[in-house]
Amino acid sequence: MTSQDLSAQINTLGFKAVVVFIITTVVSLFLPLEAFAPTQEDAAYWLMNTMTGYTFGWVNQIIAMLACAAIFACAAWQFFATSPIRAVIIWMLSSLSIMTFL
Repeated sequence: MTSQDLSAQINTLGFKAVVVFIITTVVSLFLPLEAFAPTQEDAAYWLMNTMTGYTFGWVNQIIAMLACAAIFACAAWQFFATSPIRAVIIWMLSSLSIMTFL
């Protein structure tokens, strides 16, 4: 596999990650991510009634985070030819952000 083939595949992955990130961002506008009730009992009641939407909202947020990290990793690949240290730092920070989020 040549580096041109690899670059094309990484650029395609980056484009797909941007599309996934945009879709998950739009979807997250309509999903609940926190209980809005001021008391613990109201929040528990709200959570029992909207558990599916709440769970899907958090799964959607995890997918968005992974897509965002993939975007940064693919952007770092573009920097790798001219400044490899900057690319390695971006890759390390992207990996750290994924570990922190999960």
